[in-house]
Amino acid sequence: MTEAETLVAWMEKVNRCKGRKEIFAVLDDFRKHNWSDEECSQMGKHYIRIISAMPEEKGADDDKAKGGEGEKEADGPVWYEKM
Repeated sequence: MTEAETLVAWMEKVNRCKGRKEIFAVLDDFRKHNWSDEECSQMGKHYIRIISAMPEEKGADDDKAKGGEGEKEADGPVWYEKM
């Protein structure tokens, strides 16, 4: 592997990411290379620590959650109660 493809270099790329989407894009590139099980484990633990430390993002996940709650709070009885 070249200098740019060392595990430490990839971990530093994850450290520089500003959001979850960026991290997942880096991980998609990371997965294309041949890594040992130990290296994959180290990277997995590393990026989970980084994501856990990030504040919650507002966006698509929140919209889906709100949509699910809205369906539960639908006005009126459910279909079988209308019969």
